[in-house]
Amino acid sequence: MINISVVKEKSSIISHSLNANTKHIGGLIGSSVALLASEIASNTKKPLILVNSSATHASIITSEIKYFYSKKNFVSHFRDRETLPYDNFSPHQSIISERLSVLHKLNYIKNGILITSESSLLQRLPPTNYTIINTINLTLEKKINRNIF
Repeated sequence: MINISVVKEKSSIISHSLNANTKHIGGLIGSSVALLASEIASNTKKPLILVNSSATHASIITSEIKYFYSKKNFVSHFRDRETLPYDNFSPHQSIISERLSVLHKLNYIKNGILITSESSLLQRLPPTNYTIINTINLTLEKKINRNIF
């Protein structure tokens, strides 16, 4: 897996591969970070993680990467829960559903880009096999065996 971390203050990009080679590229402005990330993902056969300093910046980068990167490749934004640790309420159901969907898809992708924020990475996640075992894929006109439930 290749990790790319975008540092907002310096507008630089850090690429780290499995063989411990680290490349530092600085001076990126505008959507050049998204263009570079899509080029790296296109030229490698590994998933790419793009970590941003804020959820807002991650959302912007996601839309920019979807413009540059091929439509058939995996591009997803792993959203923040948008709650604080001491809040008495749960995140919205659509956020939880989207996060679980992304975690499930990560088990099966060969290459693509996952965009997230630092705060999203610090939150606890379910085990890998949880999303595989507890997922039901529904499609139109698919017959469901009700005895399973």
